[in-house]
Amino acid sequence: MFWAIVVPLTLQGLTVTGITFHILDLGAEAGLARAVTIGIFPAMAVVSVMASLLVGWLTNHVRLQILFAAMLLAQAGGFVAASALEDPVFYWVAVVGLGFSNGCFVPLSTVSIPHFFGRRHLGAVNSTMLMCIVWGSAIGPSALAASRDLLGSYQIALLVCAAGSISALLPVLRAPEPPADVQIP
Repeated sequence: MFWAIVVPLTLQGLTVTGITFHILDLGAEAGLARAVTIGIFPAMAVVSVMASLLVGWLTNHVRLQILFAAMLLAQAGGFVAASALEDPVFYWVAVVGLGFSNGCFVPLSTVSIPHFFGRRHLGAVNSTMLMCIVWGSAIGPSALAASRDLLGSYQIALLVCAAGSISALLPVLRAPEPPADVQIP
């Protein structure tokens, strides 16, 4: 269960940090003006805030596995769309996909550890999860830069990250509910 939670969150950190660091180059690769490229962030922020409020509320009403699956699908769509920002439809799919998955990040990372593992070892489990997320966020910009340098484009790296999101769906959906003896706050 630990990896079913950590992989989606780490992929989010890895890819979104990479996209953020290289957004102007991604936009230039797509032939977008700097203002249009940078305009993706305020639009994503609006979607992210709305998604965060919604997902925070839904954590009390829906299985967390379903919310993680929604995050992964939004991630995959956002990553694919970020590889083709020149198309206005993909631009807005990137805004919605990346914004929604960003909005899922905090509520799901906050609620999932005590939900699935209880509070007894909360610090140890949470710090290990955060270490993985920080590690992913640290290598994301370098990984995307390496993709650009080696392959001439960010597209392959973004598509690989999207495939990673889709691959993480099955473990998330098959993850069990917490055992009855886990004390959920």
